Amino acid sequence: MRRGERVADNFRGFRGELKQALRDQLGLKRIPPQLASRLNLLEERANARAKLGKNQSSLEKFRSDVRLMRRHGWMTDTEARQALRWAHSARKDDVSHKGLRSLTANYFDRDYMASHSVAYVNLALPR
Repeated sequence: MRRGERVADNFRGFRGELKQALRDQLGLKRIPPQLASRLNLLEERANARAKLGKNQSSLEKFRSDVRLMRRHGWMTDTEARQALRWAHSARKDDVSHKGLRSLTANYFDRDYMASHSVAYVNLALPR
């Protein structure tokens, strides 16, 4: 199975588990639209990173995330260039700990909705 297919399969499996947990615990018939939208965004991010191949560096992940943010119109070309310039000159640890965490916290999972749903599924469903 190729990396992109694996990403899709992983997200499909997670969505199934989340739907089951939401149905069993809360009586919901589907994933709420805001959460579904967030999961779609994170899947798009994971697919973009999967195209980079195995063992991606923090810099490659950061570059991929910035491209995705630019595609969504969340930053201008100038801001993207500035972010990439910072990433190229920053220490490796800073790119992973400050840069990637900042992008996740401010753009990809601002309110931790996706992170909390993963924790919820892990608690709600017996493994």
